[in-house]
Amino acid sequence: MSYKIQIRRGLKADLPALDEGELGLCTDTGELFIGTSEGNRQLGDHTEIHEVLSSKVDHEELLNQLKGLTNGLSNKVDAQYVVEQLENKADADHQHILEDILDVDLTISEPKNGDVLSFQNGTWKPSPMTTPPPGEGSSITSAVYMIELERWGITEGIPSKPYTNDNYYMADANVQGINQALNYAYNNGFTQVVLPRGQYAICYPRTIQMQSQLSFHLNQSVLKVIYDSDSKSPFDTRTGTDYYNFTGTSITFSNVTNAHLIGGTIIGCRADRSFVNSNERRQEHTYGVLLSRGTNHSSVKHCIVRDYMGDGISMDSRSPSELAEFNLNLSLNSIDNSTGELISSNNSLASGFISLRDYPSFQVTGFGYTRTTNILTKEVDVFFYREDNTYLQKRQMNRKIYTPISIPVGARKVRFVFRQETNPLKNMGITLRFGNPPHHNVIEHNEVFANHRGGITLGGSYNIIQHNVIRDNGFNTLDDKPLFNDPTRYGINQEDSYGDNCVIRHNLIYNTNHAILAGCYSIHIENNHIYNVSGIGINLYTLSFATVKGNYIYRCGTSAFGLMTTNLPGAHVHITDNSVHNTNINLNISNGYTLYVRGNTFVDIPMINMPANTVTDAFKENALKYTGHYLGNEPVLRIDKIENCTFVFNSNSLLQVRLITTSISGSVFNSIGLYLDTRNSNTVEGEISIHDCTFNNSRIDNHIFGGKKRAVNVTDSVFQNSRLYVGNINTPHENPLLTVDNSKFLINTITTLINNDINNEDGYGIIKIRNSNIEIANANFNPLITNAFTRRTFEFHMKNCNLRYTGEGPLNLVYYSRPTSMRKFVSANNHFLNINLPVEDPDLFIGYDPETHSTNKPSSGYYMLSQIIKNAKPEVGNYIGWVCIHEGYASQNFWTANTSYSIGTLVTSNNNVYECTVSGVTGTLSPSHTSGSYIDGTVTWKYKGSSALFEPFGLIGSN
Repeated sequence: MSYKIQIRRGLKADLPALDEGELGLCTDTGELFIGTSEGNRQLGDHTEIHEVLSSKVDHEELLNQLKGLTNGLSNKVDAQYVVEQLENKADADHQHILEDILDVDLTISEPKNGDVLSFQNGTWKPSPMTTPPPGEGSSITSAVYMIELERWGITEGIPSKPYTNDNYYMADANVQGINQALNYAYNNGFTQVVLPRGQYAICYPRTIQMQSQLSFHLNQSVLKVIYDSDSKSPFDTRTGTDYYNFTGTSITFSNVTNAHLIGGTIIGCRADRSFVNSNERRQEHTYGVLLSRGTNHSSVKHCIVRDYMGDGISMDSRSPSELAEFNLNLSLNSIDNSTGELISSNNSLASGFISLRDYPSFQVTGFGYTRTTNILTKEVDVFFYREDNTYLQKRQMNRKIYTPISIPVGARKVRFVFRQETNPLKNMGITLRFGNPPHHNVIEHNEVFANHRGGITLGGSYNIIQHNVIRDNGFNTLDDKPLFNDPTRYGINQEDSYGDNCVIRHNLIYNTNHAILAGCYSIHIENNHIYNVSGIGINLYTLSFATVKGNYIYRCGTSAFGLMTTNLPGAHVHITDNSVHNTNINLNISNGYTLYVRGNTFVDIPMINMPANTVTDAFKENALKYTGHYLGNEPVLRIDKIENCTFVFNSNSLLQVRLITTSISGSVFNSIGLYLDTRNSNTVEGEISIHDCTFNNSRIDNHIFGGKKRAVNVTDSVFQNSRLYVGNINTPHENPLLTVDNSKFLINTITTLINNDINNEDGYGIIKIRNSNIEIANANFNPLITNAFTRRTFEFHMKNCNLRYTGEGPLNLVYYSRPTSMRKFVSANNHFLNINLPVEDPDLFIGYDPETHSTNKPSSGYYMLSQIIKNAKPEVGNYIGWVCIHEGYASQNFWTANTSYSIGTLVTSNNNVYECTVSGVTGTLSPSHTSGSYIDGTVTWKYKGSSALFEPFGLIGSN
């Protein structure tokens, strides 16, 4: 049998303090050191060592160096013996086998291949280690173990299909050998294990088991699963021919601490699968790396994980020990804090005694897929007892589900109290998890791709997924394999798990159906780059709290963000400082969340759909930008409350945006045509308020088409070359109203300020400008109003305004383009500077405010008792005005028999006011009902209210 003599060798960075007389070779630099009483001493530089290794050794020089060092050698080595051995055997070209050495101790064990010799007490003895384990009493400090392939039965090379049974046996032996090597390193105090660089076959169902306190360096090696969908593996003990359902996990972290997988490629079975059977595409239960059963403070880093049917890397929510489907023995009681005894209660349930398991802590979690439990408050009170049920006088109150509950010393049992619960037969839907789920683990700097269902599964608490490339998962453009049959194909998925305070950050995710699905209990999703996903970028569900911050999201087919049902009280989501491009944003399915959307930039967004909530939800300080490359349809934005936002179209033309809202404040609009609407405009009259906004080269359009009338009220705003529109198409009896108060208009490019697009007299529009300043710099400005063609379809009211032309010479102002389209033009208390006014049309022009003045007794509107309407044309012998002496609706149109009436007409009859809701011809009996409707001939009258009564007051004398 052949043997060889070896000295300590390794990287220079790992060189330990050598024993006196011990040699150490640096394999990366070629330097040779020997241990002395004063530390390591180099024997020549690396150039000289390379020369020694490539030619005959200079015996005399080497012997002189060794003789100078032998004086300090300890009793561990016979220095003269070493000199003699080197003098006889130091030829670099000369090789010896172990049989050449006659003084080897063979009494302890028979030497094996891979053994090395160590000199102990004057005798050479075989040793079964390439790198001896570090430990007390040893001078060796290296903690790195290089796996000895031959020793552990590990074979390099990946066979080609079709695979034979021998191929599978070899792959299974590789997994066993790696496990034995890891176990050996763990038991002997190593902290790092290195797999010699190469390619290795592995197979199912055996898994590589990671060990605590141990880093496993794959050293750029490739581990590949060999698999055949159409032939039975020798390790598949199942019956039947569905060979494609034979599954496994390649590497498992199970209840380990401080274990780390580093630097290799792990390839699953997907590439080997044929998918001849159409059901094979449903398979999702093979995994690359799994962190489970309480694994903590561990990591997977710098790896490539690909081609698994489930997920490349997975963290689940399993604990080392779990108690499920147990009887709580609930009763309508509470527990006395001082005695631990049951006390009667009418609003809480107490459990029976529940035995604890031997772990330092446990959690109360959901059962099965009911991750949130059925506990109303999502909290429990916990009371601790000894084995004999005596109270330990230890309790923990208001413990939130999914958070660790520490078990006091001596506690062997617990009882729970569920507050605000009254049904002893209720199934609380809980599982007790002892030892906690995976926590404080990190998955970083990996590339995870080409997996059938998804990239990374997230579970447990305080875990981090960061700096990974997660691509082409649940995506079949890289090959011809079929897609996974379910739409739950994600880059990162927490669908079937739970966890508290996990972090997903700095990842690149693309080419998948959905990028991130994060669920129970809380999550932080930050600074990820997500693009080209066919579904949802970031989807949230069953959450108490989530932050979504600083992410770049580009082209998601369905939506950049999604919200599913929370199922948790007080749930809230913060979406801040993200950049979202070419993607819809549908957050309307909120089901219980308070939503905070702030500081985001939305570029070329076709749709934003926020929840219908103006009390708690916020949409603040966001920038919506539309570029010249936007090719989508008219953007539709459903945002009930908008604060301090910017809407910009980078063009000199206008982009029409349909904005469905109730309130806008502090916002800026550049080159935006606002088509305003409310959510329920088809059935309910609407109102929209706009305050402290700036409109540059923009337009406000209050347009009705088949809906109810809407009032838009603008206050304290600035209009720079921006116009006001009202419209009504085919919607009789619904009158759009646009009012602007306390605002400023600056006109230097546009030639008209007001437009209307109305095609029926019974749905006329109204625009009112009050208490505002209008500055006109454009000499080509005219007319003030550009009318539609339809007769009598528009009213304009201007009150207490200042109009000034800033150009040279007076501007000859034209009020309107088509007099026939005007119903009335009201101008009250306005001041015109450097402007020549047109001739007033007596049939249209009203020079007073009809809301406060009249030339006759009021005939429309609702009036309160003692409300005064002044006489617009007072004169001697007439009255100052009219005072309301009976509250109600004003109408001077009295009912008459055998008369035709149209819809919307108001009449007075028997001191009541009625509205015509069905047109026709009246009969002979006037309406007198005081509720509901009444048919009069072919006319239907709806009771509107009592009639207002007026009396004149303030006779104007001659003096």
